Amino acid sequence: MVGYISDAGKFFWYVMMTFQSVSFYTALGVGLIYLTPSQQLGQVAAAGLNFLWNIFNGFVITYPAMALGFKWINRISPTTWLLYGLISDQLGDSQVVFDYPSDRSITTVAQFMEVYFGYKYSIHWFTPLMVLAYILALRVGGVFALRYTSFLKR
Repeated sequence: MVGYISDAGKFFWYVMMTFQSVSFYTALGVGLIYLTPSQQLGQVAAAGLNFLWNIFNGFVITYPAMALGFKWINRISPTTWLLYGLISDQLGDSQVVFDYPSDRSITTVAQFMEVYFGYKYSIHWFTPLMVLAYILALRVGGVFALRYTSFLKR
C-alpha cells in the first residue's frame, strides 16, 4: 500500500473536498432540473455531462498523455478539480518510495503523481476555490433559470 499519513489537516481537507463534491453535484442537479422541462430530461443531461467530465478529468486519460487540443477540456471539467484536490493532498507530498512497474525504476509517490498524472502538490490549495466557483456558478445559474424559464403551455 502507499501508506496514507495520519494527519488531522489531511482528514479535514478530505472532509471539505467531499462536502464540496456533494454540494457541486446537488447544485448541478438542481440547476439542470430548473433548465429542463422534465426530471427525466434533466437526468439525461446530467448523465451526459458527467460522462464527458469523467472522460476528460485526467484519470482515465491522464493530463500529460492527453492530446494538446483536449487539454483545455480537462481544465474546465469540474471533476478534474475535485480529483486534483483529493489526490494531490493525500499523495502529492508523500515521499514513500515504490517500484514503478512499467520501466522498473524506483521513484517516490509524489514524483509519480507529478509525472504520470500531472498533479502538483503546490497547486492543491487552488482546487477548493475552483470547485467553490463551480458551485456558485451553478447556484446562480439555477436561480436565473428558475426565474426566467417557464415550460408552462398556455
